[in-house]
Amino acid sequence: SVAPYDPNSNGATEATCKRVGGLLRTLRCDFETRFHRIPDTSHPIFAWMVEHTSWILTTRERLTDGRTPYQLARGSKFNREGLPFAECILYKLNAGQLKSAGEGKLEPRWAHGIFLGYSRDSYQYAIWDIESSRVELARSVKRLPESERHSAEHIERIDVCPQDLLHLSLIHI
Repeated sequence: SVAPYDPNSNGATEATCKRVGGLLRTLRCDFETRFHRIPDTSHPIFAWMVEHTSWILTTRERLTDGRTPYQLARGSKFNREGLPFAECILYKLNAGQLKSAGEGKLEPRWAHGIFLGYSRDSYQYAIWDIESSRVELARSVKRLPESERHSAEHIERIDVCPQDLLHLSLIHI
């Protein structure tokens, strides 16, 4: 025999869903304010927004003992700069992305990208590279002047969801 449904038995799960939904609504409203459009739930940027929502809760929300879930799992605090989701930024190119011969030494060390979130496996930012149209991981980022931080045109070009990157060969390090 199956026990009758009792909504109180799922209290912790329902409370978590409520927190995720609330923060996701907040990020969506912020996105709408900055980009003057509502993100389509079928567009990859929405999947990145959901991913970012869960990361914020994992690294910022405190448990009853004062620690975050991130601290419980990793043993240390998550100390990366909090950036607004989907903001245009500059990110420092990794050594492997730099050309080494000839004019390469004079090439820029920074590239334009869109902040999508944080790597789960390393202490890096997940960035959509505007020029190459692919996801990159970077250790250093710089914020742009306020007038250059929001580009709906660049957001539209994002065509990769976080779950598409489960295969590490798709991430360029």
